[in-house]
Amino acid sequence: MSTHKTELTLSDAKDFLSGYFNDDVTSVSEIGGGETSKAFFFKLKDADYVLRVNSHGKENYLKDKFAYQNFTSQNIPIPEVIEIGDVNESLSFCITKKCSGITLDQLDEATNKLLVPKVVAALLEVHQLKVPGTGYGNWGSSGNGRFKSWNEFLNASLGTDEDKLKNVLFYDKDLRDKLKFRIKELIKYCPEERVVIHDDFGFNNTLSDGRKITGVIDWEESIYGDPVRDLARLELWGSEYGFTAEYKKQSKRLGIKLQNFERRLECYKLMIALGSLWFYAYSNQEESYRNMVVVVEGLGI
Repeated sequence: MSTHKTELTLSDAKDFLSGYFNDDVTSVSEIGGGETSKAFFFKLKDADYVLRVNSHGKENYLKDKFAYQNFTSQNIPIPEVIEIGDVNESLSFCITKKCSGITLDQLDEATNKLLVPKVVAALLEVHQLKVPGTGYGNWGSSGNGRFKSWNEFLNASLGTDEDKLKNVLFYDKDLRDKLKFRIKELIKYCPEERVVIHDDFGFNNTLSDGRKITGVIDWEESIYGDPVRDLARLELWGSEYGFTAEYKKQSKRLGIKLQNFERRLECYKLMIALGSLWFYAYSNQEESYRNMVVVVEGLGI
């Protein structure tokens, strides 16, 4: 079990919402939470909302607000942020309007395959957004990236805090070193593009009604840089759906050149895998770690 998950019971969520709004909040139900937050559906005055809670501060929720204000469109539906604040000294919250539809991971395989062109089209539209602020890599609620170049961000991403894993017996340092060596070989092929990247686009954070994309949520991981990184995450977790072939097809139609494409895609898949291995070890998720090792072996490492 993860040691990094946010904890808030359904009863506590009901009490918080009723007290916060001083009104009749109804139909409160828990949504399957992510690694760093918990989420709940609820109704207020017959309108549908989502409550998200985490123990890691409000900055991520402020990024969602920035994304709604700057990126949302008919083809990139981002839920409106209603309130951001603190539940208590250790928990922060965000309340948004509820998108229609359900996340892709709740749809059957056949429906997901039919949606591949719509998913890729939405992703490419994200990559054509006007990029706000300055800098590359992780950006905050100001809209500015923390790094001076994409190359600087990529190299900084390799410097994970290994001291936090010194007592994790299942963490394979030899595998880590192999991954880092190959990534360093590939970074030189990654261009200095500055594009809005969701960086967690996919099955948990994209919603659909089975026909179209109805929501793109959770912008906390968003960065500025090479758009192929977004495709790498889709491909890493859903290679059976043919995202890469569809991405190439639509990119060609849009006149987007994909120089050194295969090397870039490999680089980002390995970087995402490296980060996942670190996180699963840090949060003591040995089974997830072992499963990720199998994925890495499938990448030829």
